[in-house]
Amino acid sequence: MAKKGIEGLLHSFEKVYAEIKVLTKEIENLASGDENVKRFMTIPGVGIIT
Repeated sequence: MAKKGIEGLLHSFEKVYAEIKVLTKEIENLASGDENVKRFMTIPGVGIIT
């Protein structure tokens, strides 16, 4: 019974992780095409996601 619950949680985690990867790639693509974002990211500690 516990194994089934953990497998369900693992499956949910995998789906969420895959969606995060897709959204991160979209953000990276949008950021790489925007000169203002590129300039902003030259500040130390500022990145695409932060």
